[in-house]
Amino acid sequence: MLRAVLFFIKVAIIVAIAVWLADRPGAVVIEWQGWVIETTVGILLAAVVTVALILTLFWGAISAIRHAPGRYMRHRRLRRRERGYRALTLGMVAVAAGDADEARRQARRADGLLHDPPLTMLLAAQSAQLDGDSAAARRYFTQMLDRPETAFMGMRGLLVQAQREGDLPRAIELAERANRQRPGTRWVLETLFDLQTRAGLWSEAERTMESIEKHRLLPKPETRHKRAVLQVERTRQIAREGDGDRALMIAQSAHKLDPELVPASVELARRQLAAGSPRKAERTVFDAWKRGPHPALLAVFRDIIADLPPLERYARTQKLAGANADHRETRIMLAEAAIEAEQWTEARRHLRDASQPEPSARVCRLMADVEMRENNDPEAARAWLERAVEAEPDPAWVSRESGVALDEWSAVPGEDGFDTLEWRVPDRLRRISQTQPLVLHDTVAATEPAGAIDAKPADNRPA
Repeated sequence: MLRAVLFFIKVAIIVAIAVWLADRPGAVVIEWQGWVIETTVGILLAAVVTVALILTLFWGAISAIRHAPGRYMRHRRLRRRERGYRALTLGMVAVAAGDADEARRQARRADGLLHDPPLTMLLAAQSAQLDGDSAAARRYFTQMLDRPETAFMGMRGLLVQAQREGDLPRAIELAERANRQRPGTRWVLETLFDLQTRAGLWSEAERTMESIEKHRLLPKPETRHKRAVLQVERTRQIAREGDGDRALMIAQSAHKLDPELVPASVELARRQLAAGSPRKAERTVFDAWKRGPHPALLAVFRDIIADLPPLERYARTQKLAGANADHRETRIMLAEAAIEAEQWTEARRHLRDASQPEPSARVCRLMADVEMRENNDPEAARAWLERAVEAEPDPAWVSRESGVALDEWSAVPGEDGFDTLEWRVPDRLRRISQTQPLVLHDTVAATEPAGAIDAKPADNRPA
């Protein structure tokens, strides 16, 4: 609507000018080289405008002819670029589909059409990786390092290549270079941290975790926990090197970062004991036992009281048990201490309490030990050992990734990732059977306190 109004306004102005000139025609006389031209002002203006239009059209035609080759070449380049990017797109699709032959063919086509820009090098490298040609992929990624705009992509490609080839030092070097080039990049820091922990570079890994915490890539509680795990491994490493004071200092830091981490409490207690502070070590074990009993804590506690007579060790163990009296691990601990002190009635009572709702494999093995040491009854002991095979497994350090159960904790267990162990009962295949629940009853003399465990399982135990 606005355009129509403007058009009519322009027409009205031109008509008004034409009418004004028609009412005032005037006279124009041009004399030149013996020629005399007489006309009106309006006709002269019309002639001038006509000549100007003719000259403009003529110059436009000349210019079009002169620039035609350049426009043709630009059009051709645009067509080639379109075809090149189409080939590049098809090549990326082929890489995603795992079609190495098609990816390689489209990479060559894109390279010919686009004159080897960065993206064609990336496609060529990825197609070489897909085809299993590591040397070619490495060559393309190395060429990308020479261009500032593709250096980061080249480093990432070489890093992935080094990881696939198992070249851990080279992978760490490339990850560190990538981190220097683009600090705070999430995948770079996570990859660098994983590589450092696999290589046992605990101090370097802790610095990387501090950088992750600084850039807020993980929640603060999680970063504190991971730093505690790293410091536990650093404590072990430094203790092996013989620097007890520094090991104690780092163990204290790890325990402060995550008091719930059992290995941190264990290492702190061990370092305190090694430093000649058994009371501090015992207090550390006591506090950790209160939070959650664990066999590793018990192992440290036994080292603390190792020089005491068996009955005194049993009495000290009872004090520790008071920190968490109802826990199954506490009852097993008391049973083991009672067995060492040859307090058979107490041992049976604690094992009976630990057998609810049914005994674990560890409880069955302890009952076999009681039968041999108290009654010298190989048959009863064998029955308990057979029962142990069918019993519920005892808790262990189980990997969340592989499900493998380990006896000892490690920050990087085997081929699994960092901090993948959790303390729980391992998964196992259960055999379907008609075995009845284990019956525990008293068979000792009437003078013996009520509730002592029977020496043998019920008659319907599995053969």
